[in-house]
Amino acid sequence: MRVPPLLQYGVQDLPWHIDVLPDFLWIASTLGRRSDWNAVRSALDVIDRFVPEGGEVVDGRLSSFAHVPPDARPFARAALEVEAPTAFPSRFGHAVGLYPHCPALWLYEDWLTRNTPDPAIGLPLLRGVVEDIGQKNSVWTTRAQLMALARQGKHGKWSFQRGSALDLVPKYPDGLSSSEQSMLESVIRASWMSWLGAQLINHPELKEWPRAFWRQNRCLAQCRLNETRKEEPTLFEDEAGSLDPEPLMRLGSMRHIIEALDQLGDGLRAKQLEVAGDPDADDPNAVILGFASRLYRLLYGFLERPSAWVPDIAGLHLRPLVDARIVLGWLITRDDPELFRAYQEHGRGNLKLLREHVKADLGDDPDEEGKEFLSVLDARVNAERDEWFQPVNLGSFAGVSAREMAIQSGLKREYDLFYSPLSSANHGEWPTLREIDTVGCQERLHRGHRLGAFQGPGRLLTTGGPLSAIGIAKAGMCQAFDYYGVQVDGDFVPLEAALSGALSEADVEADGEEVSE
Repeated sequence: MRVPPLLQYGVQDLPWHIDVLPDFLWIASTLGRRSDWNAVRSALDVIDRFVPEGGEVVDGRLSSFAHVPPDARPFARAALEVEAPTAFPSRFGHAVGLYPHCPALWLYEDWLTRNTPDPAIGLPLLRGVVEDIGQKNSVWTTRAQLMALARQGKHGKWSFQRGSALDLVPKYPDGLSSSEQSMLESVIRASWMSWLGAQLINHPELKEWPRAFWRQNRCLAQCRLNETRKEEPTLFEDEAGSLDPEPLMRLGSMRHIIEALDQLGDGLRAKQLEVAGDPDADDPNAVILGFASRLYRLLYGFLERPSAWVPDIAGLHLRPLVDARIVLGWLITRDDPELFRAYQEHGRGNLKLLREHVKADLGDDPDEEGKEFLSVLDARVNAERDEWFQPVNLGSFAGVSAREMAIQSGLKREYDLFYSPLSSANHGEWPTLREIDTVGCQERLHRGHRLGAFQGPGRLLTTGGPLSAIGIAKAGMCQAFDYYGVQVDGDFVPLEAALSGALSEADVEADGEEVSE
C-alpha cells in the first residue's frame, strides 16, 4: 500500500462538510454575501466581556459560544440586545431553536419563551447557508474561516510570522487585487485546517455539535431525490409482432417486463428512505444501497435485452451479478464499519493511481483534449476527499479471496457454480458505484450523503441468464434490505410473473407454435 506523506505523519483528514461546516452557520449567515465583517465583530466584542480572561475564545463558531459561563449568559444577552441588536435575529432563532443540543441555543433563551421555532422559516435559511459554504474551497467558506482565525488572533491564540501572505489580511478583500485575494484565500484554507487539526487534539468535543446537527436534520427533513424522467422505449407499432431485432420476445410481453422493472425500482427507491436516519451510518448505507442498486441495474440491463439470454452470451454477463452478490453478502455478514471504509478507500486509491498513469502517459505537455481529460479525472479523484489523504492499495481491500468471502457468508454454492467458472470480471469498485449507482440526496441539510439511484441502465448495457440472474439479484437485494429489517420479497412478485409469462411464451414460439397475446 502506498500511503500519502501527510497520513504517514499522522495529519488528520477533516471532512469540511461533515465535521466543521455546522459550526460556521452563524458566522456565514451574519457575514452574508456582502461580507459584513462588522456585524460579526461587534457582536463578538460584546460577548468577549463575559468570557473569563485567559480562557477559550468565542470566535463565532457555534461550539465556541459554550465558553460563556452559564451565570453570565443572561447579562450577555441583555448587552447584545442593546449593543448589537441585529446580530441574532429572529430568523436565525427559528433555525437554531430546532436543535436542542446547539451550544449557542442560550443566546435565544429569552426569545424561546415567547416564540416557537418554525421549520418553514429556519430550514430554508439553513439550506441557503449550507449551500453558500458547502464547498470547503469556496470564497464564502474561506471568509468565514478567516473571521474565526482573526478572533483567535486577536486574543493571542493564533499567530503567524510577519512577512508572509497573511500580512494581507487587514486589506482583505476589497483592498487586494484578484490574484492577491486568491493567494491569501489559499493560505487561509491551509492555515485554518492546520490550526483546527491541532485544536482537535485537545478538544475532540468540537465534533459533537456538527454531528448532532446532521443527525437532527434527518428528523427535520426527509431525503429528497431528483425525479428521474423515464424515457419512452423505442418500440414498434405492431403490438402482436416480434420485437425486432430481439428475436425471443413479443412486444407486449417485453413491455410488461420493463413496466415491472420500473415498478420494482420505484418501490426500492422509496423503501430505502426508511433506513437513512442515522448520519453516522452514511458510509455503510451508501455501500450497501449502492450494491443493491448495482444488482438492480445489472438485472434491468439484462432483462430488457432478450438477445443476451442465449447461453453463448449469458456467461459474459453473470459474473458482475454474482461478484456483487458475494461482496455485498460478505460485507453484511462481517458488518464492520472499517471494512466498508476499506472498500471505499480501495476504489478511490485505484482511481487516483489511474490518474497518475494517465498523466505519465500524456507527458509534460498534453494537448487540450488531454488537459480536459485530466481535469475530469482530478474532479473524480477529489470528489470526496483530498488526494493527499488517499492511499493507494494494490492488493485486495478485504485481505481475503472471493472464495473465502463466499465461504464466510454462506455463498460457496454461488461461488462454485457461477463465480469461478465465469472468466468475465466486471468489478463494481466504489468510484463506479458512487457515480452510477448512487445519487446525492438533494436535501442540503443532509450533508451530501448518497442513496441508491435505482435507475435503469443505458441501452448498450446487457447482462445475461434470466432465471439465474433474477435469483442472484433478488437474493442480494433482499439481503441488503433485510439488514435494515425491511422486507422487499413481495416487490419482486410482479416482475417474476412477467418474466415467467415471457419465458413461457418464448418457449412456445421456439417450438414453432403460434403465440397469442
